[in-house]
Amino acid sequence: MSVFSVVLLQDFETRHTLAFVKQFAALFFVLTAWFHVEAQNKLVFSVLDEETELSIPEVSVFVFSGGGYKPYSSDEAGKVYIETGSEFDSLLLSHPDYQSLTIRNAEADDHLPRVRLRPVSNQLPAFVFRAYPRRDEESVEPVKIDRIKLRDIALASPQTSADLAGISEHVFIQKSQLGGGSPMMRGFSANNVLLVVDGIRMNNAIFRGGNLQNVIMIDPNLVVETDVLLGPGSVMYGSDALGGVFEFETKKPKVIDQDKMHYHGSLALRGSSANRENSWHIDFGFGKKKWAALSSISISNFNDLRMGSNGPDFYKRPELVESQGVKDTIIQNPSPLIQYFTSYSQINLAQKFQWQPDSLTTIDWQTTYTTSSPIPRYDRLIQYSGDSLRYANWQYGPQQWALNALSINRKTKNSIFSDELSLNVGLQNVEESREQRRRNDVEFIQRVENVTALNINLDLGKKWKGGELFYGVEHVWNKVNSKASNTFLDSVYIVPAASRYPDGSTWSSSAAYLMNHLRLGMNSRLVAGLRYSQVTLDAPFSSEFYDFPFEKISFSKGAFNASLGFQTKLGKEHHISLNMSSGFRAPNVDDVGKIFDSEPGKVVVPNADLIPEYVYTADLGWKGKLFDALSLSANVFYTYVDNLIQRSNFTLNGADSILYNSELLQVQSLVNAGSGIIYGTELSAEWKLNNNFRLHGAYNYMQGEAESGEPIRHVTPQFGRAGVTYVDQVLKIVLFTQFQGELSADELALSERSKTHLYLPDDNGLPYSPSWWTLNIKANYTMSKSLQLSGGIENILDRRYRPYSSGITAPGLNVYFGIRSRF
Repeated sequence: MSVFSVVLLQDFETRHTLAFVKQFAALFFVLTAWFHVEAQNKLVFSVLDEETELSIPEVSVFVFSGGGYKPYSSDEAGKVYIETGSEFDSLLLSHPDYQSLTIRNAEADDHLPRVRLRPVSNQLPAFVFRAYPRRDEESVEPVKIDRIKLRDIALASPQTSADLAGISEHVFIQKSQLGGGSPMMRGFSANNVLLVVDGIRMNNAIFRGGNLQNVIMIDPNLVVETDVLLGPGSVMYGSDALGGVFEFETKKPKVIDQDKMHYHGSLALRGSSANRENSWHIDFGFGKKKWAALSSISISNFNDLRMGSNGPDFYKRPELVESQGVKDTIIQNPSPLIQYFTSYSQINLAQKFQWQPDSLTTIDWQTTYTTSSPIPRYDRLIQYSGDSLRYANWQYGPQQWALNALSINRKTKNSIFSDELSLNVGLQNVEESREQRRRNDVEFIQRVENVTALNINLDLGKKWKGGELFYGVEHVWNKVNSKASNTFLDSVYIVPAASRYPDGSTWSSSAAYLMNHLRLGMNSRLVAGLRYSQVTLDAPFSSEFYDFPFEKISFSKGAFNASLGFQTKLGKEHHISLNMSSGFRAPNVDDVGKIFDSEPGKVVVPNADLIPEYVYTADLGWKGKLFDALSLSANVFYTYVDNLIQRSNFTLNGADSILYNSELLQVQSLVNAGSGIIYGTELSAEWKLNNNFRLHGAYNYMQGEAESGEPIRHVTPQFGRAGVTYVDQVLKIVLFTQFQGELSADELALSERSKTHLYLPDDNGLPYSPSWWTLNIKANYTMSKSLQLSGGIENILDRRYRPYSSGITAPGLNVYFGIRSRF
């Protein structure tokens, strides 16, 4: 399709956006109007599956009052109608496939009008070791943990797993291009934040300090729950867990307690207007008494993104490069609100098996494969050289991620060493590439990286009279292969080029840890942990293209990390927590060995003297209720960073500039820039007005600076959200605003101030990140026990804005609609 035909299509869409909104709203509210209002003298609620959020029919409900009881049951739609209204002592809900639940009258407001039951199956509980094991929803840990549940995912209806991560109220998402998303938390991002999928770490030897897009390789349609641990997690997870940890748990096969084969599955469709998305997902599973299987496929297509119509003209896309062979012409963009060359597509495949040879053992196997189309690097395509666009082409080649994982979970009887153990073995293969050509240049440069990553974890747990003990060992090994070539398009002549990384580099980590959860009476707990890690790196360098002052970079570094947390309950409604922890990140191959042009006019080169950075963090938290209906939580944190790794001016063999991609560029490198501090607060509140309405909000504020006084790059502006939610038996609607505060030119990190093509100029012509806010509405409607509808309007006011550090302008008014059917 030509550029102009796409323009015509986009213009058509823009002209008809309001009409589409009206049609969507009419359709949605017609559908949601199907539920009826019950008489006020009846108590009416719905019973839902905790995992799927779908209705459960035929649930036995016993209403106890005045020493007797009266039986009821849920209907086909999962609804329960109780004539006695709110005059009861307690409710008992029972179903053979679910755990029974008792609700006392005083607790009714916490459960109604949607009661969730937890499924019971023959399979053993998923035994993925965590620094802080999942308990009930009201439990408070010594550290701050956000839990993203399936019902949160269903309401948010995220396009990618980057958007899923952003469901957390305390996580900021940066995007350099549409096919991206880098979580930022507590002043850290990229390779300072650890990603874990089903117990296997995704971070590898080429995770960079700049913003990453790897999280989008996780299929959001398979994620059933995500824990977001804010703050250092190095005791449990080792290197990289400085700012926090994302633990993604995906859907598993279901073993059932019967010999007859059981079949289940789901189908989901989603579409949105801002990038004309069309996505679909299907999974199908079957199982019986000892084994089960699950197959899944998701396909997503995203077209060029439309920005908002109300905002600074600076963010518009006024012109673009049109190429015919090696001839490049700058043309005016007929539709400046369309961010051309942002489209991409992605396919996610998964096959999983589960075998339960006996009542104590569960063995899981999964094969996951994700691939994408080329993903244009939009922030590079809007760079200028003088008064003209710099690049004709800059894109990531197709990203590929393959994971094969074996998990063995076993409960052990009569053992003095453990009550249960878990062995996880994961083998990953990651391929990513970069392709670029400057405007009117015949030289097309391609760099391809391939990483093989082996992860082995053995974790054991033992309950004892005073608490719980967790301990284990871990080994991680990565090998990096890196190649590059230059293709001269006028002659189709291909020659080798300098690779991004030293080819054949290896990085490994071996570690042992111990964590003890100690009960101190009925209301208090102490959590103490210790870990030792040994990290080695070997990176051999070639002198074919650059004369480095070393033939290889090698090191072996050891690190102890510790944590100590205390949590106590004061009265019935107040929890106090205090946590102190350390973390570290050993330099990986990307840190010490890469060669790349980080920004216009500059090139980053290897540094053989880079050493690990360490963090020391203290957290103080409070969570409680006021006036019964008002729930509040507050966390303050202070982090000291030692041997802070930052990009800085550098020399190579005494020269401050070298030729890179046929350009003379200033030399920079990652160096240890002394120390730094980061501190801030995280606040959240919820006011339950009645059984149907609640007000809620969250606010995040942080500051950070290096020893030199310069701001730290990944410390975000203040941000948060606030809204009102309506919920009844079948419908949930949330109207909310999201916001970001301003970051002035003086508050931008040095590395950000040079990116003048990304940041709005202030009155003095200096780049800064302005404040913004949006208004949004989202809804989820349960039509039946097997069918859910979701939809909403994002950025209702069609504002034009760009989140901090992002290279792409945010979507304008976006209408989306989704449907999910389960069987």
